[in-house]
Amino acid sequence: MANINIYRGFSNVQEAIQVLTNETAGGVPFMSDIEWDNLYGQEKSEVIDQQILGRGGSEGAVRVTYRNKRDRKGVIEYTLDPGVAQGYGTLCVIGATVDDSAILVQTPNRENSVVFRTCEPIFIHSFALGWFYNGYSKPIPKELKGFIPYTQMQPSMDPHTQSYLELFIQMINLEASSLRNMIQRLSPLM
Repeated sequence: MANINIYRGFSNVQEAIQVLTNETAGGVPFMSDIEWDNLYGQEKSEVIDQQILGRGGSEGAVRVTYRNKRDRKGVIEYTLDPGVAQGYGTLCVIGATVDDSAILVQTPNRENSVVFRTCEPIFIHSFALGWFYNGYSKPIPKELKGFIPYTQMQPSMDPHTQSYLELFIQMINLEASSLRNMIQRLSPLM
């Protein structure tokens, strides 16, 4: 058993907040062995295969959303490559450490994917705001400026995306909040 670094790019405010708050791979604080064994009546291998093949209800268009409408069926995919995660991280990217014995499956695809249970505990060590913040029109608080990625991608955004980006900034930067304190102790992921 060894610790490995894993990364995930997030495009959904609710899911990112849940992962940061609960410090689990999918933001799920607990899943009993019975829930895991049942997995909504499907075989675990089928659920994992669907996730790897992108049939678990992928996010689709490049955007930022607020409410998480995905049913992950108890599994979530990360990558071992921070660059891959940043490509998917329109909202933010989270870097974490996890015990390699928690990997359900690893795929040698271009994304270098690893799949975990959504309730798997992780130690979050790094964070970056997503590349959509390069086109963000509002001022970013000084405490978060070190977390803005350096990229040449300039997204075009609809009004909903702008409001979700603003909401995320407000949520992770509230005075005396546990999220703000957590973000401040993390290393910028660049």
